[in-house]
Amino acid sequence: MRNWQKKGKEYLDRMVVELKRIALEKVAVVNCGETWCKVRKYDRYKKCYMWVLVNKVECVVIFFYEYGPVGVTC
Repeated sequence: MRNWQKKGKEYLDRMVVELKRIALEKVAVVNCGETWCKVRKYDRYKKCYMWVLVNKVECVVIFFYEYGPVGVTC
């Protein structure tokens, strides 16, 4: 059962990269926002960041989360 989750994650990760590329083209006007949220992993909570990236011209809206704010690697 775990195999399909791993394959699905890999597929969606590639899709998000491609959608970001389309949304962030040179002439694009992009609206972007972030907010933090607590994500539970086993018995602990981590602070993660939820992002929304919108390009109205290309009709692309992406919701994704990362472990740190812009410019911070965790």
